[in-house]
Amino acid sequence: MNSTDRFRDMGWVQQEWWIEGFIEGWAEGYVEGQMDQLLDMLSYKFGLLPDSLIQIVRSADVDGLRVLSRRFVGASSIEEMLLGEWSTSRKLPIGS
Repeated sequence: MNSTDRFRDMGWVQQEWWIEGFIEGWAEGYVEGQMDQLLDMLSYKFGLLPDSLIQIVRSADVDGLRVLSRRFVGASSIEEMLLGEWSTSRKLPIGS
């Protein structure tokens, strides 16, 4: 029995849970990939990164990563990447 057969044999509730889990897992993997890529580019451009910047990237959501990526393009120093206040409760940068 292959995975298609197993999926077909599930009840509709199980199929819905499986689909939700698949989508959530894909989204988490996508965000982690974006974080890894941004950290790689930052370390290539600036060298050793401070823990504070790594933590900011690792705690950012999709919108925060978008802001950080845009900052990266124009930044000439790590300090420029750290400009602005960061909300830890919402995990979104304030003032980009």
